[in-house]
Amino acid sequence: MSQVDIMRASGLSNTVLCDWLQSRYRGNVERVNQKLEKWISDMECFKCHEELPIFLRSPQNTRPKFDETIIDITLNIELRDGKLLREKLKWDISEHRLNSMDFAVQMCKDSKIQHSNAKRISDEIQSQLQKAQSLNVRTKKK
Repeated sequence: MSQVDIMRASGLSNTVLCDWLQSRYRGNVERVNQKLEKWISDMECFKCHEELPIFLRSPQNTRPKFDETIIDITLNIELRDGKLLREKLKWDISEHRLNSMDFAVQMCKDSKIQHSNAKRISDEIQSQLQKAQSLNVRTKKK
């Protein structure tokens, strides 16, 4: 099982899970602990390998990765209180269950940033996603 599998199944963002695993997470650690405890508890109900969700059944090296497109997002945003938000994260543009606004709202909660900054964060993420997608389309046409 990969970190991406755990992220998708638990509902945590990749950035949050990665930072949490490396003991660098500065947000609401208790919320992350609770989500992971719930995910572990939910997984205990499966009695055998065949009952697991399909994406957790296959060994990682046999799962298709053709739809995964990871890009780097760099945030350098002056927040409403004058502080500077500097964050680097990875984003899978083929993952449609997560959107930039939900991510930004959660980031504000976890990092104790005023909620009024969420739209600014979301817009910056969305801008970089659109740029990466347009570059990806141009690259595929060549």
